[in-house]
Amino acid sequence: MKVNKRSTALRVIVICFTLIVNIALSENFITKSLGLFVYTILLLFYLRLEILSLKRYNPDRFLISPVVLSSLLLFATYFGFSNLMFVGREVTIWMNNLMFFVILAAIAMWMGYNSIFAKNLENRLINSTLFHNLISTSFQIRKPVLFTFIAIVFATRLFQISHGIFGYSSSLEKISEFSDSSQYIFLLDSLGNLSLLSFALSCFHKKRMSNSDLYILILIMIIGVFFGFLSGMKSAIVFPFIIVGLAYYNERRRLPRNLILISFVFMIIAYLIIGPYREILNKYGTSGYSVEGLSRTVLEGAGSTKISTVQITELWNPFLRLLNLTGVGSIGLEYAAKNHLPQGSPKFLSNIFLSPIYAVVPRFIWTEKPIGDLGAWYNSAILGNNFYNSVGMGPITYLNFAGGILAIILGFLFLGVLQRLITGFRTFGGGGMVIYFGLLNTCIGASSAFYEIPLYFIRLTPLLIIVQALVFYRERKLG
Repeated sequence: MKVNKRSTALRVIVICFTLIVNIALSENFITKSLGLFVYTILLLFYLRLEILSLKRYNPDRFLISPVVLSSLLLFATYFGFSNLMFVGREVTIWMNNLMFFVILAAIAMWMGYNSIFAKNLENRLINSTLFHNLISTSFQIRKPVLFTFIAIVFATRLFQISHGIFGYSSSLEKISEFSDSSQYIFLLDSLGNLSLLSFALSCFHKKRMSNSDLYILILIMIIGVFFGFLSGMKSAIVFPFIIVGLAYYNERRRLPRNLILISFVFMIIAYLIIGPYREILNKYGTSGYSVEGLSRTVLEGAGSTKISTVQITELWNPFLRLLNLTGVGSIGLEYAAKNHLPQGSPKFLSNIFLSPIYAVVPRFIWTEKPIGDLGAWYNSAILGNNFYNSVGMGPITYLNFAGGILAIILGFLFLGVLQRLITGFRTFGGGGMVIYFGLLNTCIGASSAFYEIPLYFIRLTPLLIIVQALVFYRERKLG
């Protein structure tokens, strides 16, 4: 009871200060730059207190709790620390308006996570006889199944590359051609990360990892990083390290410091190479829709990067700009306030309500389902660019398009409840952790297309139950 009262008091105080800053800005009592600074400090201060409160009363693996990861990645990074890029630069009132919404969204998410309704849902999941029958608590992996999954992923990615629908080298025309089968290709491709996750959990659950398991783990990681470079997506390069790091922390209860350092190094390498690689793709296209062709283009991009001349000060601002959503998201906020959306724009609100149906109805039956071009639409319609690019607006801007401040608050209340629900899977052993981590990325809420959160939750949960049942032995077979 004391915890609830303290949390409520904290949220009331933060909301009051947020309103005071909003009034001060509207009356020109403070500058826009100072307003952004105060909003940012207020957001980080609030998130810190919520995380420390969770650590105090529920310390078990709190760092991989979805509400903590969302606070650190979505809020503290995309709308917090990355705001350093605006020091000495022009700050607009729309950036401040967006930060006002961001703080309300963060409070709504934590309220949803700590609500009695969410706790009851989690308890019902934990005590569900159905899930206890379906989920394997064992960490002993079936290696033939693991290798089969890896072969399927390899074949799927070769298919994507050869047909021009893999990563940044793809085009809207090529994607449209395969729109009917895109969700099935995505599901097959997702087996790659699930295979790495399952095997990493199995390896770190043991007191001592065998050399053969270590070599297999490194090989799977190398395959993931290699295809990450070919995709032209920086996140895809670092993601294998993140997956292994999460599995290590979950089983060993400590952070993998060496892996964090390696991840940081690869993040810098990705930034140095992927930029020139994308430029070559935009100007000249690829050397061929094959692994060899994309590899040559990646090497061309690497060759055009003069790493020795790059200074840390030159990397800092572009890196912050890459992470920041305050600037690019505020443009959408301003557009929504001053203009009607152009014809052919996404149906933001209806897509959220229809997402459960999108998840189960195939595209060949329902051809009007969204094709995942939200970033391209934002780049052309809102930012006014005449070149192809996919630009993330952030979930706050998406929900603002859907229904303003009410949609933002309700959307993040829902997200917090969903985060608490999936936390219950952590009590189901190896199979439960595969389901939990498989849903974690979706439930962090960092996707600009907010409607994809319920969509992927509904679509992925049955797949993850099947995957864990196939990849792990049942507990009873161990005795």
